[in-house]
Amino acid sequence: MSLLSIAYSVLTVSAMSAQLDGVSVQCLTKDKKVIPLYSQCGQFWTTNVKLPDVLVINRNSDVVTVNEVEITGLAEGREVAMNRIAADLPAFIRQVNEQFKKKLGKGVLNEVYEPRMATQFGSMVFANTTLSESEAVGCGESAVIVLSNGVYFSFTGLAKVDDIRVKVVVAQGAETRSIQCPIVFTPYQSKGDYVFPLKGDLCAVNLPMNIAQHRAALSQEFAIDVIAAGPIEDGKPPGIGRPSLARLSDYPIFHREVMAVGSGVVVETGDRFPESLMGDPSAYSRERFEELTAELAPKIGFLSCVVGNYVVIDHENGEFSCYAHLSEGSIRVKLGDRVGKGDVIGAVGNTGHSTEPHLHFQLMDSKDFLKANGLPIMFSNVPPSAINQNCKAANSLSATDYVNLRLNK
Repeated sequence: MSLLSIAYSVLTVSAMSAQLDGVSVQCLTKDKKVIPLYSQCGQFWTTNVKLPDVLVINRNSDVVTVNEVEITGLAEGREVAMNRIAADLPAFIRQVNEQFKKKLGKGVLNEVYEPRMATQFGSMVFANTTLSESEAVGCGESAVIVLSNGVYFSFTGLAKVDDIRVKVVVAQGAETRSIQCPIVFTPYQSKGDYVFPLKGDLCAVNLPMNIAQHRAALSQEFAIDVIAAGPIEDGKPPGIGRPSLARLSDYPIFHREVMAVGSGVVVETGDRFPESLMGDPSAYSRERFEELTAELAPKIGFLSCVVGNYVVIDHENGEFSCYAHLSEGSIRVKLGDRVGKGDVIGAVGNTGHSTEPHLHFQLMDSKDFLKANGLPIMFSNVPPSAINQNCKAANSLSATDYVNLRLNK
């Protein structure tokens, strides 16, 4: 499916809905924040926005057919970019809604919280409707349009994009109607004075501009993975798309000390994932992960199967940092402990859904990994110029999908 590329900016969707003659469009995810990425190089700003997933609801007696989605970006009230998703949309809606119905059941749905789906969508609100099996939506039915998985608005110009308008075009019989979704665009800059969670020669990978990795997931939207620095081969950093080593100790990052990025209070920990089950990274496969999840989830919970051994710190400013895939037995803190910026809290491991030893780090707006919104973050010891030598300002490690860092302080 050919979809849209959009510039990133922080958007808060508040009561995101619009209605026309019994047909309405609302945000699929409860309390969804749409947060843009901003970066400035020279006099030009780049805005990159991941669009929210939406739900088309039909309370009308007539069948409504979803035909098109139109996305328009505005800067200082002026339209600067527009794209339409039309040709592939009906087939995409059918595919997505079939998957949703299979996973969630065919009964009337309101708020749905299913751990596996929550890793991408959080808590979903279906407004007491039944999911349609196609783009044709009957009375009392709804249809999901997943925009978060590959629809990004991107624009570079002299001004930031400060507004985005999303319209869904539907047909009722011979009549075509356009329903606009009100979206509030709210730029976000991390509030804390944070330092990078590891020291040494490092490579931060799967950054927010790599839309094939964390970006589509709710709390992981601005997450990063950290591995040891190494030579770039075939355009790929070390450990990405290369054959895995057989022993954990063969990875220079393994057992590297992990530090708290800022001061705060430990509010979540998990240290029940046996690292021995992940002792041979070269044996990793999706099938193997599913087998481990089926075995371990009843004992340690689904979340620990995904993030492995982990720590969440409340920075007491509305921001929570999460450190995942930590080594078994390495966590040095417990619930309620107060930590300072730079304090060692654990060590890099290979637990949970992990293809090799690395640290998964993210900033969130609550302690709940499955329901929180991801937040962009910058570090005081990683200036924008470390991402791009021409970059003057940024609210996230963006403008690339990986960056080598040397952090010895």
